[in-house]
Amino acid sequence: MKPFILFLHVFFFCTMTLFAQSPEKSIEGNWYAEDLSQSTILIYRDNSGALSGKIIKSSDHAMVNKEPLTGFRYFPEKKMYVGKVKPANRNFELDGEITIINESTLQLVGSWFFITKTFLLKRI
Repeated sequence: MKPFILFLHVFFFCTMTLFAQSPEKSIEGNWYAEDLSQSTILIYRDNSGALSGKIIKSSDHAMVNKEPLTGFRYFPEKKMYVGKVKPANRNFELDGEITIINESTLQLVGSWFFITKTFLLKRI
């Protein structure tokens, strides 16, 4: 009987650990966007709990320290993050969607009415 109870405890612990992991954690970190002036974007959790992105390195030095990604939250039913994209050299916001392609690639889509722009971000 004791081995069975031990098995249940281990099974319960492993199951809870798997379900407790959030996909939101998987995109935090540094990402390289070649089509965005060869920029490195740091994706981090802001004070509200949403994900934001700050350019920490770029071939266009005027873009460094700009925050083009704000308010991204994960929607499990859509399997994507939804937030706002603000082009670093513009003064307007786009609707943004981030989809995880695989462990090392994100697809960022910014849209404004019927105009869309897609970027691929590679994990560094």
